[in-house]
Amino acid sequence: MIVKRMIFLLLILITVNISYGRDIYLGDIGIINDQYDYDSSKHNGCVFYDALDTANGGDSIYLRENETIYYVPCYEYIENLYMLDIVINGELILYNETGSWELNNDGRYYNAIDIRNSKNMVIRGTGKINGYGYIWWKEFKNNDIVRFRPTLINLENTINITIHGIYLENSPRFNIYIDNGLDIEIYNITIWINFLENKKLVFPYNTDGIDFSGV
Repeated sequence: MIVKRMIFLLLILITVNISYGRDIYLGDIGIINDQYDYDSSKHNGCVFYDALDTANGGDSIYLRENETIYYVPCYEYIENLYMLDIVINGELILYNETGSWELNNDGRYYNAIDIRNSKNMVIRGTGKINGYGYIWWKEFKNNDIVRFRPTLINLENTINITIHGIYLENSPRFNIYIDNGLDIEIYNITIWINFLENKKLVFPYNTDGIDFSGV
């Protein structure tokens, strides 16, 4: 009888662990806080994508509210994610030296957060993704860079994704772009584009709020 109860309790503990997963804090696994340089930005991009890649279903990945990270994506995209909760309560700032950003084989800049072939995920928080878009708009206007600048959140071939609460500011190009999405819910987000930044009138080219194509 005692053995049966112990097995029953063990099954409960296993079920709870699977249901709720782990809380993974980027500040505890190596992000560099509030450091503006390329190496730190690329390092932060690698820590973020690696955290997503190694997470298990039910895990939550947090950028804390007192954390500000400069950021360049480490890879072109991350894929095959399942049942993850991405919580941005701090500020993620795109490193704004355009020459430091990689281009893919199609001549497009890497997107800031690019998730593909994934399902059952939430991207949320009270924080901000700051695209530092002015330099991108200016250089595009001067024909110094290609048209396909970074999108803040890019989703491709995704199912059952929810985005809410976050603040998106001065995206280099699109704010949220969804290609071939199914059951996508987006609500209570703020999108802000300041085309008078630095007291110069530069049109914020192609900074669409949310572009969506479904299946």
